[in-house]
Amino acid sequence: MNDTGFERHVVVPASGVIDGFKLRELISGGGHTSYVRVTDMAGRSYAMQILNREYIGDTRLRARFAREVNLLLRLSGPAFPMLRSHGVYTVGPMRTYRMW
Repeated sequence: MNDTGFERHVVVPASGVIDGFKLRELISGGGHTSYVRVTDMAGRSYAMQILNREYIGDTRLRARFAREVNLLLRLSGPAFPMLRSHGVYTVGPMRTYRMW
């Protein structure tokens, strides 16, 4: 996989695909999560928020990420991003969290 910036921030499967979405490039990295541009099978672009690799084992941050997901599921309107999916993916022994 070419260095598109996100590999140093998040755990990436060898295929470069998470739940049917191809990871394309880093939009923003920093703090506890990174935003990665992904495309679906039809070529539509989305942003996926992924917990950064150094925080995967931090139960406090995983809980905070889960609270953010639950909050976004309850919000709607033009000022809020639409949460399409969320979950956990595994790469080898590492489990990490994502939403898009």
